[in-house]
Order: sequence, then C-alpha cells, then structure tokens
Amino acid sequence: QFELFKEICVLFQAPFNKKRAEKLRGCVDDAILDRLISAVTRRNELTHQDECQPPTMREAVEYFYDITELAVQLGSLASEGLA
Repeated sequence: QFELFKEICVLFQAPFNKKRAEKLRGCVDDAILDRLISAVTRRNELTHQDECQPPTMREAVEYFYDITELAVQLGSLASEGLA
C-alpha cells in the first residue's frame, strides 16, 4: 500500500520520505508532516529491520486509512501549490 502512496506523492511532487518532509517545515502543517514521518518510519521498520514488532490487523487497517488520508491532503496541498 505504501508503494501506491509513494506513486501518488511522486505524481503530485509531494514528500514521501522524512528528508523531503522536513524541508517543508514551516510551509505545511506540522501535524501532516508528523503523520507522514510516522508512517514512513513504520514502513521502513517493517521493510528493512530484521526484527521489529509485527503489525496487528488493527494497525494495518489504521495505516491504510492514514496514508490514504495523507495522500488526499498532500494532493490538495499540491493543487494549491504548497507541496
């Protein structure tokens, strides 16, 4: 699911990693950037770490809804020229 989110971010030229998100501090609501960084961090843990806490079904569903909402919000910001 994150890879689909990333494709949408690339399409809208929105941030999809921590480094790009931090560059927008002060221009974009910090709450959006913090949620994005949290989602990216968790995705990286699951993808790249040998040992990490596996997600629960609840976390997986919440993650899906969160990155879907983030995609909509970032798309909206991009259409306004803010992202």
